[in-house]
Amino acid sequence: MDFQLWFKNTCMRLSTPFLILLCINSLAVFAFSYFNLFLKEQGFSLASLVLLYALTCVVAVLIIPFLKSISLRWTIPLGFLNLALISLAVTFSKPTLAYLLYASLVGLHMALFWVSLNYFFFTSSCKATNAVDSTLYSLAPSIITAILPLAGARFLHAFGYRALFGLTAVLLLLSALILRRRIPHKKITLHFLRDVKEFKSLRTITCCEGALQFFTYVLLPIYGLLFLKSEIELGWFFSYLAVVGLIIALILSFRSDKTQLRKKYVYPLFFLCPSHF
Repeated sequence: MDFQLWFKNTCMRLSTPFLILLCINSLAVFAFSYFNLFLKEQGFSLASLVLLYALTCVVAVLIIPFLKSISLRWTIPLGFLNLALISLAVTFSKPTLAYLLYASLVGLHMALFWVSLNYFFFTSSCKATNAVDSTLYSLAPSIITAILPLAGARFLHAFGYRALFGLTAVLLLLSALILRRRIPHKKITLHFLRDVKEFKSLRTITCCEGALQFFTYVLLPIYGLLFLKSEIELGWFFSYLAVVGLIIALILSFRSDKTQLRKKYVYPLFFLCPSHF
């Protein structure tokens, strides 16, 4: 009964942030799992693919210091729009334009969308359940990543890249229009230097977590293109990567909520919880 009450309260508190997370991750994983394969088939080298993701990080780092405020009702739908524009570039334009749009718009996406959604999510959470809530927040995309790459692979095999990314663009735009009404009129005020100082106790682990994610979700999939030749093989590979570590991460998060010793559990959790798109 206690679990049922906890589950009901959690769903009520976090329903909108979770819905946004599920929509954008589902659509991103469905199509963008094969963005690297698309570029490789268009003649891009593996080194240029690694550079692509490095450029997205550079763009995000350059944008963040200049942000003074963020409006949730604008930046979250903008995240859907950014991915829709990249999808449309794959559908109707040259691969070079898709490459450049990805480098710039995903960098913008990282700086605006994820800051906004993470803020929205954690202000909807509460101190007593932060660890479990945040693990569920990581668990949901992981389940998606374990299933939808295979669906995307089948669709791609049957209809091709234009149909895959064209459908994704339409769904992203519809999601942005529908979900925007559920996002509160709330602004985040940012003070870059002050916020960096307050964040100093987590800077080291955040850098390590970012480096680990880059290795796991950029270098490994790109390196896999040397051996995985078809979209079906790639789909199975992504599904395998998504499953690793989830059960242990969930157990550790429950333990963290029980003891309220957060940092003790942050280190193993960041090794085990997969990242978002």
